[in-house]
Amino acid sequence: MAEEYTVSHTGSVLGDEYVTLETNQTSPARRDPIISFECPDKFEKLEYVGDRHPIRFEPRTMESATMADDDTSGALEEAERTVSLEANLQPIAGETEIADQTYPVVEAVNVTQGAEIAPEDLTVDYHTNEVVIPEADVAAGDDVKLYPILTKGTVKWGGKNALNQDQGTLYPWGFPVFRFHDMEQIRAGREITMQGRATWGHNEELELRLESEEQIVWEDADYPGAYVSEIEVDLSITL
Repeated sequence: MAEEYTVSHTGSVLGDEYVTLETNQTSPARRDPIISFECPDKFEKLEYVGDRHPIRFEPRTMESATMADDDTSGALEEAERTVSLEANLQPIAGETEIADQTYPVVEAVNVTQGAEIAPEDLTVDYHTNEVVIPEADVAAGDDVKLYPILTKGTVKWGGKNALNQDQGTLYPWGFPVFRFHDMEQIRAGREITMQGRATWGHNEELELRLESEEQIVWEDADYPGAYVSEIEVDLSITL
């Protein structure tokens, strides 16, 4: 009998050895697997039904900057604490204020000082994709890492058989990544689903494939949490 479970990037339910995290090529952009779920021996089979199984996806990329004191005054002016990002920033579920977002549009760490910068203290300009770092959190010469949401590109589900051969994608059209940030993904009735259906058994995999100019980051030594990006997917599991 099949039961409903939520699997994730952490290896919950399936086990660490059955969840593989990868990154994508960006130049040129190529559709690459970024996470795969393999059916463990302890289960008979796994099933994903697109219109029934929601996905919660919070992908992030990473950019770096060095705080430069251009006028050598010793104090960093706002312009010197402003970082122009390559990423396209967008409000989360229509909410522009970071403090009110279900997850922050961008996170930041002062690598030099080894300190997290509170997301709600960052000032974001969604039109210019600029982020202003608070004066109290940086000094001249400090290296800063920023983790903005990944919004460019599309994702598709695809499969591999027990011989590691590509079985194609579940649906021909890619799902735009930015749409994950448009909705309150954790709110009932607002869940995001994708097209397609797959059933797979031992040594077979279902993988999410990303084609984007931005590179997804799952883990980084300077990030304050365990994972930079997160994903949860509901599946039917036959025990």
